[in-house]
Amino acid sequence: MRRMNVLNSVVRPHAILCLFITLPRCANSSSPERVVRELSEAAAAGRSEQVWQLLGPTTRKKLELEARRTSDLGDRQISPSQMLAAGWLHARFPVVHTRVVERHGDEAIVEVSGAGSREQVRCFRQPNGDWRVEIE
Repeated sequence: MRRMNVLNSVVRPHAILCLFITLPRCANSSSPERVVRELSEAAAAGRSEQVWQLLGPTTRKKLELEARRTSDLGDRQISPSQMLAAGWLHARFPVVHTRVVERHGDEAIVEVSGAGSREQVRCFRQPNGDWRVEIE
């Protein structure tokens, strides 16, 4: 199984977020699977600010850099959360299952699968105990 290697371009991270659109709703981000599900719900509803909050600091920094670069190329300022919204596409496959496949301390790998396809997503626990998704 390969780990997702995203953020090589502006569009790819958005396509990965769309993998999560069909996941069911969850109450909080107290586990790696739950944060993936929360991200799914927020992405499906088009709530880019909530998606932003569920992303880890490394992913946020990468998106901030991409927003800055895009703003420099254009005639208006683009926020990092607008970068998320700009690239949303249809889900690559319907997600029917998530499971933690690796967990070491504050780091976990969650497998997202459906329709014969699988992807892995890295999650990290924050100091407050909440989990965040890092899209590599």
